[in-house]
Amino acid sequence: QDLEILIIDDGSTDGSGKICDEYAGKDDRIKVSHTENKGLSAARNLGLDNATGDWIGFIDSDDWIEPDMYEILLQTTENTGADIIECGCHADYTTTTYEHRAIQRTVSGIDAVEALIRGEIRTQVWNKIWRRHLFTDIRFPEGHSFEDVATTYKLVGNATVTGVAGNPYHWMQRISSISQSHDQQNLIDYWLAHKQRYEDLKDIVNEETKAVLLQLCAYAIAR
Repeated sequence: QDLEILIIDDGSTDGSGKICDEYAGKDDRIKVSHTENKGLSAARNLGLDNATGDWIGFIDSDDWIEPDMYEILLQTTENTGADIIECGCHADYTTTTYEHRAIQRTVSGIDAVEALIRGEIRTQVWNKIWRRHLFTDIRFPEGHSFEDVATTYKLVGNATVTGVAGNPYHWMQRISSISQSHDQQNLIDYWLAHKQRYEDLKDIVNEETKAVLLQLCAYAIAR
């Protein structure tokens, strides 16, 4: 019960903004912001600017979570004192589902960054809860796709990260989603996010992780 739900209506044209207002009218935990369409990063940043809780969670508009997801993650904070708690997810396709499990150990600082680059921690922000203070000087890059690639490594580098068993986040896989698009600007954003991450980390990670960063840059170019 002790939560606030911030719904960002990012210039929707299908009537969903009205539905959001109806929910807010029935539950004072829900607050709705209506803006012109500015994209995912701007929507997340607006939520961060208006959040008042100690912990932050993100849910993308086409995904869904199981009812006890945040309860499980918050209980883990009490037991571990971690700054970021990650759970697994289901990648839900039209005809099948794949499970992605969360990291099963606790890491911090550069060890957390290297675990992220190796894929032990997911790059996406939505399968986690974050102490709000981690975002004090960090926001998502507006006007660009693949904002998680450009942001998550900065957050985990200043935090202790742990994971929990279970996959309560459901990541809906659509051909029309931003991550699946191969238009020119999307490809450029994908490359720029990986290039900037490499430039920021190449002198502080170990050689093995540096090689993975380069490999990911090469993949970004060839995508």
